[in-house]
Amino acid sequence: MQNQRSGERKPLVGIGCDVAAGPPAALHLRLEYCDAISDAGGVPVGLPPFPADDRPDRALEALDGLVLSGGPDYDPTCYGCDPHPSLNPMHPRRQSADLFLARRAIESKMPVLGICGGHQLINIALGGDLVQHIPDQIPEARVHAGPAGGPPAPPHKIRITPGTLLDRLVSRRSLSVNSYHHQAVGRLGRGLQVCARAEDGVVEAIESAVAGERFLLGVQWHPERDPSASSRAIFSAFIEAARRAGRGCRR
Repeated sequence: MQNQRSGERKPLVGIGCDVAAGPPAALHLRLEYCDAISDAGGVPVGLPPFPADDRPDRALEALDGLVLSGGPDYDPTCYGCDPHPSLNPMHPRRQSADLFLARRAIESKMPVLGICGGHQLINIALGGDLVQHIPDQIPEARVHAGPAGGPPAPPHKIRITPGTLLDRLVSRRSLSVNSYHHQAVGRLGRGLQVCARAEDGVVEAIESAVAGERFLLGVQWHPERDPSASSRAIFSAFIEAARRAGRGCRR
């Protein structure tokens, strides 16, 4: 990924951290997220799941952009559904913090990039819901997740909707992407549109339905684990949007 030109301000980009099981509980953040942001010219900042009575408004005010990272499953009661038996529940403290961060960042029109579970979080934050277990709810779908604790499912192709932000970023109508998910976006949240689907119809990317309004993009795959030009283009465009937003600290 290309670094920014010398002398340009490097935007601060927050990344939500996961909570690893304890005791004691500990923060967990894969370095690929940090490296992808840094390589594209940003400064990664890990965000812990703040306590419920200490909302991170000051932290958000210092940031120029936000990456919503992947992880376990969100409790479906937060989008009005009963839990499926396959649920891999997220730590409740992370879920509470993630929902706050996503809603506040989207509300303020901060540039937001959601990855895998973070892509699903964008939809939840805007009132949508999820397909909780693809094999049960979309039985005709291909395999999108490998065995628990094992390798991902084989890569598969997605088709990108013409004229969308994602289409403009990658300049391609089809991509081969990695696949780690057993859930997917279901009913779309407010102000969102689908910008890519797998060949079996599963939603693979969503974005703001208002062209040019903001950088709000969610992708179901993991571009930070993929060295392709398309992945670099996504992160480069996100970092450029964060630099232009210019709401945080200056360098």
